[in-house]
Amino acid sequence: MESEERMKHINRKHINHMKQKYIKYLKCKKHIKYFIIVIIVIICLCTGTLFLLSGTCHEPDKRPTENNGLRTENNPSQPESDMWQINTWQMNTLQIGHYLRSKNEMLQCRYYNEKEFFRSVENSGTVDDSTATAIMDTKMDASPKNGNSMIYGGIVPHHLLAGDMIASFFQTIAVEKYDVVVVLAPNHKGIGKKSIHTGAWSWQTPFGILEADSDIVNSLVDSKLAGTNFELLEEDHSVSALVPYIKYYLPDSKIVPILLHGNLGMYETQRLGQYIYGQLENRHKKGIIIASVDFSHYLTLEEANKMDEISIKAIENRDYDMIQLFDNDYMDSPPSVITLLSAMDAAGAKYMKILGHSNSDLIIDAITGTKGPGSSETTSYFTAIFYR
Repeated sequence: MESEERMKHINRKHINHMKQKYIKYLKCKKHIKYFIIVIIVIICLCTGTLFLLSGTCHEPDKRPTENNGLRTENNPSQPESDMWQINTWQMNTLQIGHYLRSKNEMLQCRYYNEKEFFRSVENSGTVDDSTATAIMDTKMDASPKNGNSMIYGGIVPHHLLAGDMIASFFQTIAVEKYDVVVVLAPNHKGIGKKSIHTGAWSWQTPFGILEADSDIVNSLVDSKLAGTNFELLEEDHSVSALVPYIKYYLPDSKIVPILLHGNLGMYETQRLGQYIYGQLENRHKKGIIIASVDFSHYLTLEEANKMDEISIKAIENRDYDMIQLFDNDYMDSPPSVITLLSAMDAAGAKYMKILGHSNSDLIIDAITGTKGPGSSETTSYFTAIFYR
């Protein structure tokens, strides 16, 4: 009897233990169920938020903007609410993060080197204010508009090895006071969904903030001639390398940076050049339009000089058809040159003056003080101005 009672007690104890385990299991299952429901709700909320951001914020007739999908230019006349319009077709979570980062951020001069910059400024001392005046004097007899000369455009390198030439160029044009400096430059990486990129972000330079001309930039975007791309403008040295020189020599000017894809056609480049000059004229802004271009690439000095002669002759003759066919043997951005020449035609700036011509081999020899064996992969540079 005692044995039976003991067995019954053990069985009851075992059953109670199993019941407790089962109750704990049910509670745990219930908690897991609630946890899963909470996770699903969070996912739905996140998905719904992204959907609202990327799906229905635009009316059907709103213009899609480029890359970051947002109009981020600082247009004082535009309501703040419009600045947050989001592109239906291009927005994704990475672009949201990019926009939040770039909305209040300034472009940086990534390629600035203080020592090299001031060395180039010192070496440009041979060019003074009389240079541009002398240039004007050389054509006075040929021009019916004596005394009305003005520099409307120019060609300058962006390879900082040619820093002395860059500094001399900007010192030359600084005899004029400009409201706007338009920089036409190659999109070296060929990235972006547009063939033309610009942006109205300000630039943080060692000499203060260089503001963009938001009127002209927004006009380019609104007319669908260009898209915007923060990172592309900052990373490509074709514009970024020149920004410190612009702020140093032309401290009161604003910038309109324009990156051109190499596949930009003749019609687009000519239309862009005419449009830019028209914007300057219609807005009564005194501007200079600059093509930031390096010439022959990856050739010996002798080969480069031959190509340079062909290139500069085509520019002097404004032979658009020939320039359009040029590759890296001649220059790195035919679209920038054609756009510049189209603007100069619109401005009536038919005169051109070559300020300088050099090659990376010659510059390196001058820096080292010795005559090197010569490279098979040199780069050539020109500086020039256009005036009427």
